[in-house]
Amino acid sequence: MQLVAEKLVYAVENLFADEINQTKDKVKEHLSKQNWVAHAEIASMDCLHTLLQYHVWRLCHKTFVYEFHKYRESLSYPADPSSSKIFNQYVSSIDKEIISKWFGKYDFLQKMITQSVKNTCSFIESVSKHFSNDAALLLSKGLIKSGEKLQSITPLESDPHNGSKVNLCLEFESSIKLLYKPRSLEVDVLIDNLFSETLKFDALQGHSPVPRTINRDKYGWQEFVQHTSINHLETSDAYYNLGLCAAVFSCLGATDLHDENIIFNGTFPYFVDLETSLQPKYHDGHGHSLPELMQGRIMRSIANTSIIPAKQLTLPHEILIGAINTPYPQETNEMVFTLKNAGTDAIDIAKEKITVKRTTVPITLVGNQAPDPLPFQKDFLNGYSDGYVKVMDKREQICSTLTHIECLVRVVIRPTSQYYFMLDACLFPENLIDETTINKVLHYLKPPKLVRDSEIAKKTLEEEIRSIKAGDIPHFSIKANDKRLYSMDFVSNDIFDMSPANNAITMLQELSEEKLIHDQRIIAEGYSEIRIHESKYKNMEDLGYQSPLFSNALQKVTKDNPDSLAELIQSLAITTRGDNAETGWIGGVYGNIPISYDSISLISLHDTGGILFLLEHMKEYTQSSKEYIQLLNQANKGLSSLRHAFSVQLESAPKSIISGASSLDFVFSHHLNRAEEIEDVATELLLGDPAIGDVFIGLTGFGLILASFSNTPNEILRDLESKIFRESPSAMLPNDGIAHGNLGTIWSQFRLSYALRNMERCHQLLEQALQISFPNSAGWCNGNAGLLMVLAEMASSLNQPIDVYDVAKRSTQLSKDKPVDLSICHGAAGVLQSLLFAYQALGDSWYLSLANQYWEGALNLAKTNGFYTGEKNRDYLLGYFLGWSGVADSALMLKMYNNNVSTWFPLNLSSVSYQQNHTHKLHYPNRNLEEMSK
Repeated sequence: MQLVAEKLVYAVENLFADEINQTKDKVKEHLSKQNWVAHAEIASMDCLHTLLQYHVWRLCHKTFVYEFHKYRESLSYPADPSSSKIFNQYVSSIDKEIISKWFGKYDFLQKMITQSVKNTCSFIESVSKHFSNDAALLLSKGLIKSGEKLQSITPLESDPHNGSKVNLCLEFESSIKLLYKPRSLEVDVLIDNLFSETLKFDALQGHSPVPRTINRDKYGWQEFVQHTSINHLETSDAYYNLGLCAAVFSCLGATDLHDENIIFNGTFPYFVDLETSLQPKYHDGHGHSLPELMQGRIMRSIANTSIIPAKQLTLPHEILIGAINTPYPQETNEMVFTLKNAGTDAIDIAKEKITVKRTTVPITLVGNQAPDPLPFQKDFLNGYSDGYVKVMDKREQICSTLTHIECLVRVVIRPTSQYYFMLDACLFPENLIDETTINKVLHYLKPPKLVRDSEIAKKTLEEEIRSIKAGDIPHFSIKANDKRLYSMDFVSNDIFDMSPANNAITMLQELSEEKLIHDQRIIAEGYSEIRIHESKYKNMEDLGYQSPLFSNALQKVTKDNPDSLAELIQSLAITTRGDNAETGWIGGVYGNIPISYDSISLISLHDTGGILFLLEHMKEYTQSSKEYIQLLNQANKGLSSLRHAFSVQLESAPKSIISGASSLDFVFSHHLNRAEEIEDVATELLLGDPAIGDVFIGLTGFGLILASFSNTPNEILRDLESKIFRESPSAMLPNDGIAHGNLGTIWSQFRLSYALRNMERCHQLLEQALQISFPNSAGWCNGNAGLLMVLAEMASSLNQPIDVYDVAKRSTQLSKDKPVDLSICHGAAGVLQSLLFAYQALGDSWYLSLANQYWEGALNLAKTNGFYTGEKNRDYLLGYFLGWSGVADSALMLKMYNNNVSTWFPLNLSSVSYQQNHTHKLHYPNRNLEEMSK
C-alpha cells in the first residue's frame, strides 16, 4: 500500500502545486539567511512530502477503497482476492483529476485535505524560519555543529495537533539529532531548573532528567537523548534514580509519564514529554468530604503519573501502561478497522478483532534485554522515599518558583482514543459528502465530562469538533496561573477552581509522611500487577518479591505481638479535618477490574468496611483507650459517609451479607438484637421468589445472619427456613464449603431451625455437617477451618460434645515451600480465627495451644517463603476477608485470648448476643497438644 500512498500524495501535490511551490520559495528564502548548515532546504521539502503523505493517506484511504470498488464494478470485474489486475490499473490512473473528482463528490474530504495541505505547508515554513533564526543559538549551545549537512527531518509518532503540527527530528551528517517541538518548552525549562538548581540529587551526579532545552515561546528545541543499555549490576541504580524523579513529578501532580515518555541513557532517566507536568484542579466539592478526600488522595499520588503500571479505561484494554512494567509481551484483543486483502481486487476495510502485543520498557540491559523490575522494587521505593523527603525539605523554594510562572501545560479532557474513533468514523465516504453528513457523526460526541459548567462544556465541544473537522486531534492547554482552556484561537471562560501552579503549590504544602506511606502502598499495588502478569506468562504461581512496606511490618509480628500490623492499618487511614472528622481506607483493587488503584468504593464487610471490627477489638484490648475510641467513632462516621456516596453501586450489587449494602447493615448492627434493614431486604427478596443462592450471595446468607439476632420476627425466620429447606440446591452448589457450598447451606438451616426451636432438625443438620470432609483444603470459606467453626457452634449450641480434633489438625496444614496465604477468607488468618472460635465455644485449651503453634508456624513460613493476602501475588490489600485488616484482627484476637480476654468473632457471621448465648464452653478435659498430635 506504500505505492498507493505515494500516488495519492503526488496527485494531491500536483493539485496544490501553487501552494507547495510558494512554500518551497519561502523555505528557501528563510534558510538562505543562515550558512551554518547545508542541505536544509532539501531536507525541509522532503519532510513536507512525508507529512503530506501521512496526512493524505490517513484522511483518504477509506475513500480510495470505496472509489476503487466503484471503478471495478463499472468494468464488471469481480472482487477477486487472487487478482490484482484492476487494483493495479486503478492505482496507476490516480492523478490530480481523480482527486478533483473525489473532491466534487465529497465536499468535506476536499475541506479536510485542503486544510491539511495549508497547515502542513505553513508548518514547514515556520520550522525553516525558526531554524534559520535560531541556528546561531543552537550552535552556541552545542546542539548542532557548523558546516554540517542536514541529512533529514523526520516526523515523529506524535498526534497531529493545532494545525497538523507534529514533533520533528533533525538528523545531521555527524549523527547528531535535534528535536523540534511545536509548543512552548517553558515547563521543561522549569522542571530542569528544579532538578539542577533546587533539588540537586547526589545520585543523579549533576544530570538533570530533562534533555538540554531551548524554549522559544511557542516552539522549542531539545537535545535528542540516545537510549543506551546498562549491565545487570547497574540496574538497581537505574530504578533508584527513577524513584527519585518519580517522587518529584508525583509531588507536582504530573501525569502521562509512561514508558514512551522516558528514555534511559545509562542509569539516568530523561523525561522527554513534560507538557502535562502540572495540572489544574477542581475543588473537590467543598474539599472536605471523605469520598472527595480519598479520591483526591489517589489523583494526587504516584498512581496519576503513569510511572507505575496501571490498567486504564482507554485502549488498549487490560494492558498495563507504565514506565515500570512487565518485561514480557502483553496481549489483548481489540476491535479495529483494518485493510483486508490489501493490494488485490478484493481490498476492503473491515472491523475485526486483532491481537495487540505490547512490550515497552525504558530500561534495557546489554543485548537489548528488558530487566525484570520485581527484584528492584526496594531500590525504586528507596529512591521514591528519598526524593519525596527531599521535596518536602525544599518545598518552600519550589513553591516560590511556581508562584509567578506563565508557561502553558496540556490538559487532556478526554482520552485521545475517543478522538481517533470519532475521526475514523467521519472519514467513511458517505460521511464526507457535506457538512450535514459529517455533523451526523460528530453529533455522537457529547460535551466533555471534565468541564462541569454546561455552557462552557458546550463551547469546548464546539472547539473539539472544529479540530476534528480540520483532520486534527484536539489539543487543549492552560496557562500555569490561569483557569481557562486554550486551543488555537479558542479561549474558554474559567473552568477550573485552581490553576496548575496553585494546584502544585497546594500539593507541595500538603506533603507529609502519611501521604508518603500511602504512595508506598500504591507502589506495592503496581508491582503486584507486574507479578500477576509475569506469573501467567511464566506459568509460575509464586514469584515472591513482596512489597517492602508490608514485608517489613510482617517481620516485626510475633505470635505474641501483632501490633505492627494494626499500626500499619492505622497509618494508612485517611481522615477529614474538623471536629466531626471521618475516617476511611483505600483498600486496593483486586479481581479482574479494568482500572487500577481506584478502590475507594470497595467498602463492604468483605473489604474495608470490616476494618471497623479490628478497631472494635483494639478498643476492647486497650481498655477503651481514647485513641481507638476516637478512631472507631471516626471510622463509623466515615463508613456511613462512603455508603451514602456509593449508594447506587451498593444497591445495584447482588444482595449479599458479605458485600453490598446489607453487609454494611451487619457491620453497623452486629451488637444489636435486631437488624431491621437486613430484614427488609430479605423480605423483599422473598417476595421476588429468587433462587436461595449461598452464604455469600442470596437468601441463604440472609438466613444465617438474621437467625443470629434474637429479636428477628419468627415470621421472617419461618419464611426463610421454608424457602431454604424447600429449595436447598445441594446438587447445584459447586463445593461443600461455607462460602458457595453445602456446608454454608447447612449452617444457615441450623441457625434458622435453632432460632425456631426445632431441635430435632438441628441434630439432623449436625449429622449432615459431620458427613462433610475436606481432605486437602485447610481454609475457612471452603475447607476444614470453616467446618471446624460450624461444628464447634453446633456442638456448643446443642450442648453435645463431639470429636473435631482431626478437623482442627487438618485445618492447620501448611505448605512448607510456598508463599503463605495470610487472608481471612481462605488463608491462615481464617484458620486462626476458627481455632480460637473452637476454643471459645468448646472450652478446650487444646485449641488455643494449637492456634498458637499454627500461627507461629504460619508467620515463620510467610517470613521465609513469602506471602499474599487472598489472591496470589497481591500483597497490598487492606480489606477484611482479603487483606491486612483481617490478618491483623485475627492476630490481635489470639493475643487477647492468650491474655484471657474473650471477644466476638466477625468470621462467625453472627450477632454479638448470639455468640454470647451459644458458646457454652463445654468442659473438655485438658489435653496435651504434643500428645494429641501423635
